[in-house]
Amino acid sequence: MDNWFTIDEIDANTYIISEYRHWEETHCYLLNGNTRSLLIDTGLGISNIYEEVLKLTDKPITAAATHIHWDHIGGHKHFPDFYAHAEELEWLNGKSPLSIETIREMVIDRCDLPKGFCVKDYEFFQGMPTKVLTDHDIIDIGGREIEVLHTPGHSPGHLCFWEKSRGYLFTGDLVYKDILFAYYPSTDPKAYLDSIYGGCAKSNVESYKVMQKAGMVQNSFYENGDYIFAIDKETFLTCRKNADFLA
Repeated sequence: MDNWFTIDEIDANTYIISEYRHWEETHCYLLNGNTRSLLIDTGLGISNIYEEVLKLTDKPITAAATHIHWDHIGGHKHFPDFYAHAEELEWLNGKSPLSIETIREMVIDRCDLPKGFCVKDYEFFQGMPTKVLTDHDIIDIGGREIEVLHTPGHSPGHLCFWEKSRGYLFTGDLVYKDILFAYYPSTDPKAYLDSIYGGCAKSNVESYKVMQKAGMVQNSFYENGDYIFAIDKETFLTCRKNADFLA
């Protein structure tokens, strides 16, 4: 639909599918294995991501959500085989913390909408996953194994996906190069920091090093056997300022 998606290749079997015409600039990741493909997040749902994915794989496709926010599951309706974390199953069954009116406002906010798109027709995806993911589950797609890391904070069931063999860490909305938003009713600033300090990095030093190499970690030090780090000065201060438990 009107050149909505931008495709970038990480390697011959791993792709980034981005939506730069919306201010969210959502990124989804397609990992192609020998027997099936894993799509991490399905984007905004403004245009049909399934049509783009079919250009990049001929394998059966499983969608796995980093979390159940509208901008990460917008295309889930095209993928009947999808995974999610238990902490957010209610959001897929009528109990989203955001109303559909609020979501629709966010859909059209600062967006170069494609021709023919009508926000009144936009719906928040509902359904039950084919598999409920837990911490340290392994997703085997044939020749590639991806470990599930439960990293709550941005949302209670937020997940990161770690592929040790290639050194890839897909962080969803836990870590990215910008201000880390904590405006959802379900965001927990303490859990957010615990996941950054303890979940993704502390439990897996290799994943921490990947984040550091990618420029996601600007400062770090070693204390009492744990890696402590800041994403960048502004982001770290933003988290601390809004977390009175650190005062």
